[in-house]
Amino acid sequence: MTADPGLTAIILVAIVGTVAIVMSASSDWEVRHELARETDRWTAPLIVRRYDAGARRRRMDEAAVLQTHGYTAVMELGGGDGAPGTAGDARRGDATGPIVVTYARE
Repeated sequence: MTADPGLTAIILVAIVGTVAIVMSASSDWEVRHELARETDRWTAPLIVRRYDAGARRRRMDEAAVLQTHGYTAVMELGGGDGAPGTAGDARRGDATGPIVVTYARE
């Protein structure tokens, strides 16, 4: 009995496709797991997160996860040159210093 090369290719693509899906879901799981720990399993009334200026994608990902658990961003500070008391526009993502976002449960 010989193996059909076409069938073998379909099986390999299916396996690779499944692995790719699992790998892409893994980073979302890590964000959810970290935030669950930081919010004491989604019971903390306030959570404060600090992001580096270039972490716009992480900020957006975490905001989406927090929103699904009833948290809303109520204050954003920072984004200046990193010196205390400076501020930039953290919402636009063109900030140069760290950004601190406070989320509150609705």
